[in-house]
Amino acid sequence: MSLFLLGLGLILGAGVSAVFARDSTRGSSDLLYDALLIVGCGACAIAAEQVLRSGVAASASVATTMPGGRWIIGIDALSAVFVIAVVGVGLACAVVGVHDRPRGVTRGSAWFTQLTFAVLIASMVLVAAARTIVVFLSAGEIMAITSYLLIVTRHEDADVRR
Repeated sequence: MSLFLLGLGLILGAGVSAVFARDSTRGSSDLLYDALLIVGCGACAIAAEQVLRSGVAASASVATTMPGGRWIIGIDALSAVFVIAVVGVGLACAVVGVHDRPRGVTRGSAWFTQLTFAVLIASMVLVAAARTIVVFLSAGEIMAITSYLLIVTRHEDADVRR
């Protein structure tokens, strides 16, 4: 389970790296974003694959003082299939998206999209791995908000509004 949590952290770290590297050269900042995202998605996929091979579910929990009890995330055989699908498709979209920007979109204006997309991937993985209602609803709300933000990111462009 620690490999899965490390993967989630690296995916979020990719998004944060886009924020801090937004003023650097395009090649180095995109390379860091891609590298963190590839390693993070790979770690999540490997953790899910280990659950599929062994047949033993893995979980982790955090004690909270909030109502709803412990926050538990875990991977069983069904969620492992979804985790592999989400990180595979999400990774492909992220890597292609970095290198296929429309004309006029500079590195300085792409950081928000990269951050939001990394959070979207992490939240979709958490929806699949949630074992308690608080984690599931929180991850679902984050997923919905980041999806909306990705849709309206370039709202000033008339072609995007259509």
